[in-house]
Amino acid sequence: ANVERLKPRQLHSLLEQTSSNGREYTVVDVREPREFAAGHLQFSVNIPIRELPHRLADFSVNSPLVFLCRSGGRSRVACELALRAGFQKVADLDGGMLAWAAGIDPAMTVASFE
Repeated sequence: ANVERLKPRQLHSLLEQTSSNGREYTVVDVREPREFAAGHLQFSVNIPIRELPHRLADFSVNSPLVFLCRSGGRSRVACELALRAGFQKVADLDGGMLAWAAGIDPAMTVASFE
């Protein structure tokens, strides 16, 4: 199985398409709750990476999932966890929320991870 790496513009296009015709996939933000609270994508679900192995059962293995984090490291780990759990279609936001803020939404606050 393969992980799709979405550039911020690609994810932005997907979000715009699905907002008009219903969502085909779920965006999962694997940052910590305080990072998520500082700024996040509309319609994203916050599941910290440490909780993800137990929470993947919340989704159908046929559901496409897009993972994101601050810079892309944790989302890559999340993709691997999902693939091992049997998910067929997983993607991550290349460069994470830092890339999103730089390329799509400069007003987005991206909290540091500590």
